[in-house]
Amino acid sequence: MNGRILTLKARRFLAVLSVVAAAGVMPVVTAGTAHADAFDCVEYLKGKGYRVGPVVTSACGYHSVIGFNPVCIVKLQDVGVAAGHANRACTLA
Repeated sequence: MNGRILTLKARRFLAVLSVVAAAGVMPVVTAGTAHADAFDCVEYLKGKGYRVGPVVTSACGYHSVIGFNPVCIVKLQDVGVAAGHANRACTLA
């Protein structure tokens, strides 16, 4: 009987320990890449020589959680940003 109680306590302890470990690991596992924002997008385009106005700033303001933002890319290309530059800029947004 005494051995069974110790086994149950050990199992309970291991269950609690695994929950605590999971709680500590989950934020690291689910964390995305380093946060980028519209500022990075605008600065990238400025660095490439584009004139940045309200349309570019607005396009860079479209955020995407998947790293690919077609709305941003299309808006930038509409104002003359090259496809490769628009893609990279929107990835930063």
